Amino acid sequence: MRFFNAYVRGTIAGAVPDQAVEDLAQVLVRKPEEVLLTAQGARNGHGPLADGRPAAAALARRNIRSILARNTNPVEVAAALKVALTAPAREAEDMLEDTRLEFNLRYSLFLTPDATIRLENDELVIADANAPTMRIPRTELREKGTRHFGPEALARLVSMPITAVRFSETAIQPLGLQREPGAVMEPDTAHQRLHKGEWRATRVPRFEKEFCITCARCFVHCPDNAIIHAMFDKSTQDTTGILGIDYDRCTACGICSSVCPTNRDGYKAIVMVEADAETNREVHHVA
Repeated sequence: MRFFNAYVRGTIAGAVPDQAVEDLAQVLVRKPEEVLLTAQGARNGHGPLADGRPAAAALARRNIRSILARNTNPVEVAAALKVALTAPAREAEDMLEDTRLEFNLRYSLFLTPDATIRLENDELVIADANAPTMRIPRTELREKGTRHFGPEALARLVSMPITAVRFSETAIQPLGLQREPGAVMEPDTAHQRLHKGEWRATRVPRFEKEFCITCARCFVHCPDNAIIHAMFDKSTQDTTGILGIDYDRCTACGICSSVCPTNRDGYKAIVMVEADAETNREVHHVA
C-alpha cells in the first residue's frame, strides 16, 4: 500500500507542470479571498479561474479543496503547493500552514455551499447573498460564538491570526448540522463491530464513482475522515459528491463498504477487496 501511495503521489506530481503551480500561486495571492479547488480547476465566488487548472485539479485529488492565502509572496506559495502535491498528508498540511495558507477552511467552519470567505483588514468575512450582520472579536469567540459555531469551528477561528469574524448567519450551517464524519457511529462502536484496522495489511476499500448514488453514508459513518468529497453540483456530477478514499487516513475498518447501498442495477460503489487485487465491474455487483 505504501508503494501504491508513493506511486500515486509521483504520478500526480509528474503530471503538473511547474508553470501551472506558479500560475495557481499567483491566483491565490492576487486577492485575500478563498479559492475553491476542483477537478475542473480553480474558482472563486465570481466564477471559474483560467489559471493553474492542472495544479488545482491535482490538489483537489489530494483532498485539498480550498485555500485562503494570508501570504502575498507567490514564490513561497508556489513552493508550498509543490510540497503539497507530493508529500505525505501530514507533511503537506504542515507546509501549507507554515506558509500561511488556510486550507479547507470552509469545511471546518461548516459553511453553506454559496458562502464566500475573504479577509478584510485582518477580519475574516463570511458572506452569502445576505450581507454580514454579525461581528464577534476573536477574543470573545469562545463566549459569544457558541450560538453560531460548533467546537471545531471555534477552535479553528480562535487559532487564526484575525482580529474578528464578520458573518451572515445564513452562510453557516445550523449547529445541529455541524457534525463530523463518524458522528453518527461512535469510533468505539466501529471498533467492536468491525474490528477496525484488522484488514489493513490485506483488505482495503475500493471506490467506483459510476456506481455512487451520492447518499453520503460513507462520509457520515467514516470515523477517520478518509472519504474525499466535494459539494454536490448536479450540473457537474463527475467532479462533485463522493470522489474517492484517502488511503493516507483510511484504516480499512470496512464501515464505508458495510453502509454503502446498491444502486438500482445492484452495484455498490465501495467494496472491500484484497489489497493487491485488480477490481472489475462484477466485484461491485451484489444483487
